[in-house]
Formats: sequence, C-alpha cells, structure tokens
Amino acid sequence: NSNILGDINSFNTIFPKTLLITGLLVIVLSISSIRKNLNPLNELLLGTNRIMNGEFKTPVNIDSNDEFASLAGSFNNMALRIDDQIQTLTMMSRIDRMILSSHDAKQIIHVLIEYGHTAFSVNHIAIFAIDSEDSSKFSITYNIDESFSDIRTEALVVDKQQLAKFDVKSSHLWMDENDTSEILQPLRNYDDRFFLILPLKVKSKITGMICLSNREPFEVGEAKLGELRDLADRVAVALSNAAWEDKLYYQAHYDAVTGLPNRYLLKDRLDQAVAKTIRAHTNIAVLLIDLDQFKAVNDSMGHKVGDELLVQVAQRMSSCVRSSDTLSRFGGDEFVILMDTEEDEKGIIQLATQLARRIQNHFTTPFIMQGREIHISASVGIAVCPVNAQNVDDLLKQADTAMYHAKHEGRGQFRFFDQSLNSVLLKRLGIESDLRHALERNEFTLMYQPKVAANGGKIIGVEALLRWKHEKRGYVQPQEFIPIAEDTGLIIEIGTWVLRSACEQSKAWLEKGYKDFHVSVNVSGVQFRKPGFDQLLQQVLTDTGLPPAMLEIEITESVTIEDFDKTIKLLDKLREIGVGVSIDDFGTGYSSMSYLNQFKIDKLKIDKSFVDGIPEFESSMSIANAIIALAHSLDFTVVAEGVEKLEQYAFLVKSGVDEIQGFYVSRPLPLADFEKFYQQHEAKLSSSNNKSVSFN
Repeated sequence: NSNILGDINSFNTIFPKTLLITGLLVIVLSISSIRKNLNPLNELLLGTNRIMNGEFKTPVNIDSNDEFASLAGSFNNMALRIDDQIQTLTMMSRIDRMILSSHDAKQIIHVLIEYGHTAFSVNHIAIFAIDSEDSSKFSITYNIDESFSDIRTEALVVDKQQLAKFDVKSSHLWMDENDTSEILQPLRNYDDRFFLILPLKVKSKITGMICLSNREPFEVGEAKLGELRDLADRVAVALSNAAWEDKLYYQAHYDAVTGLPNRYLLKDRLDQAVAKTIRAHTNIAVLLIDLDQFKAVNDSMGHKVGDELLVQVAQRMSSCVRSSDTLSRFGGDEFVILMDTEEDEKGIIQLATQLARRIQNHFTTPFIMQGREIHISASVGIAVCPVNAQNVDDLLKQADTAMYHAKHEGRGQFRFFDQSLNSVLLKRLGIESDLRHALERNEFTLMYQPKVAANGGKIIGVEALLRWKHEKRGYVQPQEFIPIAEDTGLIIEIGTWVLRSACEQSKAWLEKGYKDFHVSVNVSGVQFRKPGFDQLLQQVLTDTGLPPAMLEIEITESVTIEDFDKTIKLLDKLREIGVGVSIDDFGTGYSSMSYLNQFKIDKLKIDKSFVDGIPEFESSMSIANAIIALAHSLDFTVVAEGVEKLEQYAFLVKSGVDEIQGFYVSRPLPLADFEKFYQQHEAKLSSSNNKSVSFN
C-alpha cells in the first residue's frame, strides 16, 4: 500500500509540472506556428497596400517553399501585369488627350518611342510617316541610342512599289535579314536584322508604319501585340490629323497657284519684322511688284495661261531674293517682298535698289506660253521702315503709292516712296472717282480731226477723239484719264459710248451729203480683247444704221501681238462685218513684220515720233520710207499722223503716203467747228477745180 501511495504521491507531484510544461510548449509552438502563417499574410497585406498606392514594382518577398510562396509569386506577377496595363492605358489616354488637343504629331511619336523603350526589349522603335501628297516620300523617326534619349527624324525617298508589301490586311508582319526593303535601311545601318511591322491605316489607306527592330530574334506576346495595335490605331489618327492640319495651314497661309506665302502669312511676318525694327533700331524694306500687261494676257489667253504665267513669274523672282527675304503673292498680279536685314538706312536702300534691278532684268527675257513669246514688265514700289512708316498698313500703302508712280512713269520702272507721291496718288484717286460719274453727268464729248488725201487734199474722214471737260477741273488730258479708265475697267463703258456717238454722228453726216467719208474710232486694247467685241460693233451699226464701210477701227500695234491667234480671228470677224481696221502707232511695238501679212487690215499709221524727225533726221525719213514701202507691198493704205510742218507734208506726199493727219491740216475740232472747216475746205477745192489746195 505504501508503494501505491508513494507512486500516487509522486504522480501528483510530477503531473502538474508536466502538464504545465506541456501547456507552455503548446503555447510556444502555437505562437510560432501562428507567426509563421501571419508573416506571409502580413507581407501580402503590405503588398496590397502598395498596389493601392500605385506602387507595383516592389515585390512581396516570402522565403518559403509552401503555398504562401506560390501565392506571393502569383501576387507579384499580377502586380506587374496590372502595372503594365495601367502604363499602357495611361499612355493611350495621354495620346488621346494629345490628339484631341491638336498637339503636333511629332510629340505623339516621341512619346510612343519613349514608352516603347520601357515596354519592349528591342534596339530600335521607329515610326514611318508617309507624305500625304507623295507616297514615295517618308519621314522616319527613331531612337539612335540604346537609352532612347536621342531621337532623330530623317527624310526618306523610296520606290512607291515598295510600299505595297507593307499594305497588308493583317495587323502586323515579321521581316528578317532576308528582306531588302529600302524603307528599313536606316535601321539596318545599326545592324538590326529582325523587324516587327505594324501598318498604320486610316479608312483602309496606309499612312505610315510602326517598326520594332532588333539585332537578335525577339518575341512579342499576343497581349503586347494587342496593346501595340491599339497604339498604332491612335498614331494613325494622329498622323492623319496632323496631315490635315498641315494642309489647312498651307491653304490658309500659302498661295494655291504659286506656292508662295500669301498676304496673311506676309502680314504676320511683317508685324514681327516691324516690331523688331522699332525695338532694335534696324531697317526693313517692302517691295510691291505689279505686273504690267498681265490683265491683257489673262483676258485674251484665259485664266489657265494667266496662272501658268504667274507660276513662271514667281520662279524668276524667287531666284532674285535672298533666303532671308520673304517673297509672297499679295493677290491678283501683285507680289510683295519683305527685306529684313541689319542694315542702316543707306544700306537697305542700296540692297532694295539692287533687288529691284535684278527683278526687272529677269523680265527682259520673254515668257514662253503655249509656244508663244509673252512680253510683260514689272513696276516696283519701295517703302522703308521706319523712315517712311512705322506700321504695316502704312508701309504697304506707301509701297503701293510708289508702285503706281512707277507704273505711270512708263511701266517697267521702280520708285522709292516719298511724301510728294501722296499728292500724285490723291489726284489719281480723285480722277478715278470723278471718272465713274462722268458719263451720267454728260461730261464727255468728241472732237474731230480731219484726214485728207495726200493726192489733192480732199477731206476723206475724221478721227473721233474723246475729250473730258470736268465741271471743276476743266479739260482733263486723255493721257491722264485713259490709263485710269483702262486699269479700272471703266474704259469698256466709255469706249462703247464713243463708238456709238461717233457712228450716230457719221450717220448724220451721211444724211447731209458727206460722200466718200469715214470716221475712225480708237479702241482700247481692254475693249478689243473683251469677248463679244465684234457682236457689240455689229449691234451699234445696226442701231445707228451706219454702213459698215464708213466706220474704221484703230488699234495699237502692241494690242495685236498680245494674243496673235485671237487677234487674227477677231480681225477676220471685223472684215466679215465690213468695217475698216487700222494699225495705229506702227513701228513702236514689238511685232514681227511677218505678222502683217497674216493680219486682215486696211491701213497702217506711221507714228508721230517718226514724223517729228522729218526732215531734220535722215533716220526718221528712212524709217518712214521703209514703212511706206512695206505697207504698199502688202496693199495697205498708209496714213501719216502728227504732221505739223509744210516740209513734213511735202516729204510724205512725195514718198507716197496716202493720207495725212495732223496740226498742219487741222487741230481736233468741236462738231460745229469741224463742219464749218469741212464746208470751207470743200469750197476751196471746188474753186480750184478739185486740184490740190494748201493748208494755212
């Protein structure tokens, strides 16, 4: 019993201790086990918090080989994928915003290349953009260093047929070192041999390509290809928008015919140049160039030929200007050159003078249009800032004033602006304004200058000469208002009035018994070239009842050569109508003598400039004799105008001139005075038995 009791006592003593120790061990082991399970969970929790804060690249590190390590690996992979997707979505969103905010396509391309550096392990990422006007021209933008920090854009010209191999239906294509496309040559220069191409298309039209290139073979997963395809679509839109914006900008700032800057771009550059000039105390010059005789070419040969002439003019003037100058088409047949230099006033005047002379020298060579020579000149007006003006509008206005002064001094001239020209311009503007009301105020009248037969002196006709008596200005000289009327187009209405009035008066003389008598009317080149002139002439003859043979049309030699073929056709129509045609001022133009044989005309008028030299200058007499001989050989009647002396009259009659006109016979006379002169002259002729009479 004592043994049993001893064992019980020993158990009672050991068991509690054992139980306590066991419990402590259980607690320790439990805590250790809980910590082992809670640490990975804590790491995962911290990783989740980092993702919530946008930090994806710090991995969850669990050093074990159990399920927690696998879970951490999956968690880290998920974080990287989310990071990659967010970067892609962010990039796409950024590009979308740039597209919507009209950023330059170059910026979008640079952003894409920078993104590609982080998304793809390749040597180069290149964006090819095709020129919207010429598909053989490319621009290639790509990184030239491995850090992708240096990005270059180069121009590339390739055979258009090479583009066809990239215009595929699939979203991408792979190429390797066996492909020899010139398009990829810039990348081959860096020893790249493997290429992934994604065509960029808008409405099924290829506009460019994205290219990933590497020296070694590389792979791009389906997910990455999808991302790249989405980016490619956005870049395609960006390139298309950029091309459209470039086209709109070009249309808004450049002339469609010549390709030169237009007036809007010029004014923008002028604004900047004038501001700089005032600020830096430098000088600029503005040259305003107006083409002489351009309207005649445009009207007679058509707008298509006129546009081609403008293109040739622009090319010639472009060869005259410096690279720092701006040559623009200001509108119509006007061009403006901005000379922006660091020269002082004397220097800028010298440079502008040299440029004006170069331009005018380039106009001495005729332009070839449709196989024919076209002679035009240029009138140039020059204004200097800040000497003449300190703002753009005044500068252009003063250059325009100087140009008009050059034009009215004989065309083909250049003039600098000075204040005295303002009064000339104001006078011109006043004449132009009054001229518009002269017809309705009945301020025009006709004067009549007799023509006599060289053989016997009989009055055979008159030249109807337009005169303008202004209510305040008095008589305005024809040389003052006729050029203005031609420039403004008013000559059409005025010329019609002259033609109708002369025919009505000639009809009245016919009814009074004036026999073997005709009236000559000067027709402006502007009116002669206007379509329908022959129809107008026929209508006037019908309305007035004047026989066509009693009307003679006078046109200058220069008018006949501006559109030779059209002139021949019109002269044929006038011949069919039955009116006479006379070439005025013969010998002062540029026409070839061989042309005369093709013209159906009746008379040549020797210009007054040749008659003035008779008998003092042998050359004048020789020219007169040559013209008379030429005209008679072609069966033309010869009229000498501007005869003022007996010696001139005697020489011309002896030389075989058919008709005489000039102050020696009579000055231009008002209607009543002419009829009185006619009656007195007829009486003299009758009393002398139709023999020659003298003029006193």
